[in-house]
Formats: sequence, structure tokens, C-alpha cells
Amino acid sequence: MKISTSVFSLITIFFFSLLPFSALAQQNLLKKLSDYKKVVDQYPIEKIHIHTNQPFYLKSDTIWFKVYVVNTNLNRPSIVSNTVLVDLISPDGETIKQAKLKLSVGLADGFLSLSDTLKSGNYQLRAYTDQLKNYGSKFYYRKTIHITDSIGVSKQRIVKNFNISFFPEGGDLIYGIKSIVGFKAVGDDGLGVKIAGEIVDDKGKLITKINTENLGMGRFSFVPESDRKYFANVRSDNGGYVKEHLPVVKQNGFVINVENKADSIFVKIKTDIGAIRNDVVLIASQDGLVRYASKKHLASSINQLSIDKAVFYTGVVQFTLFNIDGIPVAERLIFCNHNDMLKITSNIMPEYKKREKVNLEVNLKDFSGVSEIGSLSVSVYNETEFPFDEDEERSIAADLLLISDLKGYIEKPNSYFSKSDTIKERYLDNLMLTQGWRRFSWKEQLSSKMITAKEQMMITDNIRGSIQLASKKPYSHADIILYQQGYFKDILFSKTDSVGKFSFEKLNLIDKNQIVIAPVDQKIKGLIIKVDGMENKADIEKVSTFGEIYLVDSVKSVENLHVNNLYKRFLGTTLKQVIIKGKRRADAVEGSANLNGSGKADAIVLAKDLETTHDLTTYLINNVMGLKLSDDMIYSRDVPEKDEFGKILKGPPPMLVIFDGMPVSQASFKISNINANDVASIEILKGTSAAMYGINGLGGVIIITQKRGFNSDDDPSRKSNKGVFNFSITGYQIKKEHYSPSYDVKAPQNYDFRKALYWNPSMLVVKDQVNKLSFYNSDYSGKVKVVIEGISADGQVGRYVYSYSVK
Repeated sequence: MKISTSVFSLITIFFFSLLPFSALAQQNLLKKLSDYKKVVDQYPIEKIHIHTNQPFYLKSDTIWFKVYVVNTNLNRPSIVSNTVLVDLISPDGETIKQAKLKLSVGLADGFLSLSDTLKSGNYQLRAYTDQLKNYGSKFYYRKTIHITDSIGVSKQRIVKNFNISFFPEGGDLIYGIKSIVGFKAVGDDGLGVKIAGEIVDDKGKLITKINTENLGMGRFSFVPESDRKYFANVRSDNGGYVKEHLPVVKQNGFVINVENKADSIFVKIKTDIGAIRNDVVLIASQDGLVRYASKKHLASSINQLSIDKAVFYTGVVQFTLFNIDGIPVAERLIFCNHNDMLKITSNIMPEYKKREKVNLEVNLKDFSGVSEIGSLSVSVYNETEFPFDEDEERSIAADLLLISDLKGYIEKPNSYFSKSDTIKERYLDNLMLTQGWRRFSWKEQLSSKMITAKEQMMITDNIRGSIQLASKKPYSHADIILYQQGYFKDILFSKTDSVGKFSFEKLNLIDKNQIVIAPVDQKIKGLIIKVDGMENKADIEKVSTFGEIYLVDSVKSVENLHVNNLYKRFLGTTLKQVIIKGKRRADAVEGSANLNGSGKADAIVLAKDLETTHDLTTYLINNVMGLKLSDDMIYSRDVPEKDEFGKILKGPPPMLVIFDGMPVSQASFKISNINANDVASIEILKGTSAAMYGINGLGGVIIITQKRGFNSDDDPSRKSNKGVFNFSITGYQIKKEHYSPSYDVKAPQNYDFRKALYWNPSMLVVKDQVNKLSFYNSDYSGKVKVVIEGISADGQVGRYVYSYSVK
């Protein structure tokens, strides 16, 4: 269901001109709401969902995924951001993999290849767009990846301790006003705990008995008395005991009671006798945008409103009550459900054979049964080998309609969407009562902390920065050069402006790129070069201990199995595991780009040799046999012959320089400008040792490797006190296709133990057309799970899950 943002904005502005607030309070509230609306209109907030091809992974596997980005202003696929970044973050908070993807109507797909050297622990999948960088890291998409040590072995849950928290509806317990109180019991592992107990007052009087209903959550109601204190005495299933205080009872205040009915939302505003005959304002918002606003004269202690549910779209609704001074005094979250999910259906049979071709037709309809146009992602994997609870899944509905609006870990998020019944609706409302800590806060938006968008944070193909002289004055109106080494190689020139700022526009950045920025005038020393927009580690929150994606050690990795199958095809036998051990060369250097292998060179200079060196060129000429200098360039044999005017007549070319893996020419890149203290090693290749570099290495090769003690991603303002700035940058990911065999033709009898049978991230479903897909089963028998997720052009989302048997 779609709501017109512009219509509601006009209603809201007109309404607030009639509010009974004091003039100053009204003016302040109006200004803040207007300011915030301008920000979100210009920089819409986006939500992200990532559908991964499996809920688990093996080391050396590939995480295949599709990204869905929704514009919350319109509740439709976003056309605002052009780029999305997807990071894989280690338990130590380091970004170990990154995919930069170009969005098309809010959609993109990619992959992250996993190394077999990953250590066990909890990893994090994180995604963000241009717009989300404006609003800060709390708006980023995050999904935990857990690495386990074995397949199909689940650790038994052991809860030693637990705690319980209480959440009065609306925020406070008010004397003499009946209140609903939600509670949540959580174990020391962060998951819900089943408890039972009682609520008593400070005189020992029993108020009510309590029991958890689902995942450690429950509710009860009572009327607080004046000057009484209340306690909970509860016990868990394992015998643990806790005595906990309830919130202090206040003499004055407000309580919001919300009932979610079929076609309307029934709101009761309750208050003490002292607030009767005052005026209040009730605002209902979604994603920070006002969808409903109403003033109410409090004629009695209980005041009622009925709101048509058509005002809201499916998702979390935030009700906030403002007093006459424009101050938020009570709040309640609910989930408005129109049951308008997409209906995805397919003709899957209950049983297939091994290696049988599975032909499917997929249909997409809206909640009323009308055919829809939409984009789907389809994953098929072996469920018997790697079972996973469907309730634990981060489905597209759970991500876009629930998790993105709440803070903290939500246990079994898909359980609230897998079925729709009265009990599930109550469980979901318990979640709203107890975990209603959302990322958007009226108190924050009406304070001086109003979000302001930062245009310089945009993710683009431009590289911008600034250069200062050693005196800290701008390096103004100067020519600078950029070397690009990667999928494409390029040399670009630019010029700094009056304040030392520079920009290299519209670089063709594909996959990983090594970039070097330097001044054209090599005589200028001590320049400080800074590059804008590098991600800071401060944006990475501590990785959660609860996982939804599993990485496990196994020789059954898809990629490893595919390679093994090729061996078996030629050898006709099963290979045994062979472990090769060897000693590392003492002079090998980590990170060396030497094509011959690290340390395999005619001469090696290490960091310890350069401790007292101030100029690398001088050191190399004086300490490496056979090197010669001409016109500030190093040669490995004779220097060129020149005529009387200095023009080169004949002779060898200067040595090729490989600077941190990037080939650069000595004609424009001076070795003397490199800080010797930053160098880990220098490898010299002459004659046949340089043959691997072809004609470019005809004059020999100098391989310079910098120390790895720094990381430019962690410190965007890292100085380069010799005037050279070297860093890596991720460009757009190159498309890669998920491996899927074809058994239409006679195939060799190699084993096929694929657990990931099929992945299609970009299935376009068109109205009145037969939408087909096909794949082959592997040699596994047992259960296979098919998951289809997607979004329509109108912003409705859906998920289809089906299992079939292979015999």
C-alpha cells in the first residue's frame, strides 16, 4: 500500500498552523519538522535488504548475494543512489573483503570470495549507499556471519545467568492509571529465556503472576498505587532466580494504549487529573516522516481516537504524544499489517531424481491476485546437509519492514512473517512493546542534533583531496599526476585550486586499483597529501555474537569440489589430501609484488639496511653493484648515449619501477621522493631475472614494497612527507556467474556434491508471460530448499520457500 508523502506533508504543515502550543513551542516544532523534511526530501533515507544464496558458508566458498535498496519516502525501489558498497568485516573489525556495485533501480548483485585461511568467529556483512553515509553508520545494513568448526553440529545452549527488563506502554507507570507492561527476559548469551514468576509490591502483596509467551517476552497489566514500589520475582527453566525492580511510579504523566484492529488503530490517551482540560498532539510517523497528526482536548482522564489504517503502509508505526509545550511525553510503537505481501508461486514437484533437470515456472501476483512486474532472486541449496531454521532467516520482509526500524538483535525475525495469525500478531506486538528502541527519535530530531547531509561523503568514481606544503600552507595552482594500476591502467593530470584542493573526475575504476598521487614538479619536497572520503573504522560497530549465516570448515567447498572433479575426470580416482610443508625464505618480504616470487632477486635491500638513509636513489647507486644514474633515473647497465644537445641517441631504457605492485615510469615518478622509513624492501632484477616483465623489464626492474604498519583506510589524512601518496581503492565489481553444470549431454561420471545448486539474482518477472528457470540436481539425496524473494515496481515484497526430495 502506497502513501503520498507530499499530500501528508501538506496536511501536516496546515495542521500545525492550528496547534494549541505556545507560540514559541509551535514555532520551534514547526521549524524542526520543516527542516527535517527538507533534508529527507533532498537526501531520502534508504533501507537495504541482502538476499544471500545460502544461510551458511564453507571456507573457500563464495557468498553470492543480491542487494535491494528501497526509498522510504516513496516506499519503492530507490533511484536515488547509484552505488552500494558491501563489506565483509572480520571479528577484529577489519574490512577484509569489499564489493562496490552499480545500482539499477535500487537493485544490484555481486559476490564475496572467501579465503580458506579465515579464522573461526563472528563476521559481519555490512552494506551502505551514498544516502546512508549521510545519515551515519546506525542506518547501515548489517548481517552477522558465524564461522563454526564443523558441519551440522549445533552447540547445546547453556544459560548460566539471565536478566529481565520492564517496558510500560507509553514509557511510564502513572499512579491510578491502568497500564500494560511488556517484559523481556534475556540470558547471558543475548537470547530470550523462558521464565515464570510474580509481581509484588514493597509490602509483599501479590499483584499478578507472569509467564513468557515467546522468546523471553510477555506482558501483564495492573493499576499502580501511589507511593508503592513494585518488584518481580522470577525463575528461569534452568532454576535461575532474579529479583528485579519495576520502573518507579510517577504521580503525573501520560499513558498511550494502542489496539491494532482489522481496519483501524484504536488509541487511548490516559492521563492524571491534573492534565485534564489541557490540549495534546498525537503524531504518527513511519521512517521519520509524519503520516498522521491530530490535536486532542483532554476532556477526561481517558480520551479515545480511531485512525484509519489506510493512512499507513505495512511496517512499524511510531506514535508520539506531545504536550502543550511541544515536548514528547509518551511513545508507543506498533506494527501495521495490511497483509499485502507479494504472492510468489511455482510448480515445484515434491520429488525429483539425482541429476534430474528441474524446470520451474514462477508467477508473481499482488495481495489481491493481480499479476505484477517484479525482480526476483532465486536460490536453491541442499537442506539435508545444512539444515537451517526458516524462522531465523533475514527475509526481505523482516529486513525492510522490521529490523531496519529497530535497534539491537531480533531473535527469529522471520517468525513474525512466515505465518499470519492472532497469536503471531500478539508476539509481534510484544516485540514492539519491549524492543521499541528505534533508530529514529523525535527527541533527537527536535534537538540541536538534527541530521545534516554531507555532500562530500558521496560514493563516486572521483578522487578528491588536498595538498599542503611542509609549512602547512596550500600547495595552490600546481600540476599533479595520478597513476592508476588495475583492470584499467591510466595516467591523469590535474591542477590544485587556490586552497590546494584537487579532483580527478570520472575515473574508470573496475575491481581493485592501486593509485599513486604525486606532484609533477619533483623538486618540491615535504608535501602533505590527503584523500577525501576514505572509510573510517569508527563506523564499524562490534560484531554481534548471534549469527544468521554460517561459515564452516569443509573439503566440500563448491569451488574445491569443482576443481577436484576436474582432477577425478582425468585421473579416475579419489585424491587423498596431501599437506605440503616448507620453510619460508628468510629474505622473503610479505606483500612483495615480485613476479618471480618474494625474495627471488639479484639484490635485496631490507628496511634494516635503510635505517640511516635519507635518499633512496643515492643509496641504491652506492650499494647495489652495476646500477648507474643519468638524469635522476637509474639504469642497470650502461647509461644512454646523448648528442651535444642532450638528446638520447641510443642505449638501454631506464629500469622499470614497481611501487607497491604498480608499474610506474621513472620519467615522472622519482624514487628519491619515497620516504626511506616507509620502505620494507627493495628487490633488484637484472638480465634474465627481469624476463617475467617482458619488454617493459628490458632495462631491469626495481620492486619497492612499503611497510604494512599503516593502513590508509584507517587514517585518511596520513601524511606522505616526501610528496607521494599511495593507496588502494575498490572499483565496481566485475560480473561473475554462479557455476551450474548441464547434464543435457553425456557427462563423465565424476562426483557432483554441490550444496549450492542454483543462484539467479536477476530474474525479471513480466505480466502475462511464462517466466521459466531450470537447474540440475546434484548427486546428493535428501531435502532441497528453494527460496525466491523479490520486490515489485510498486514496492511490495514477498518470499516463497519450498522443499522437495531427491532420491
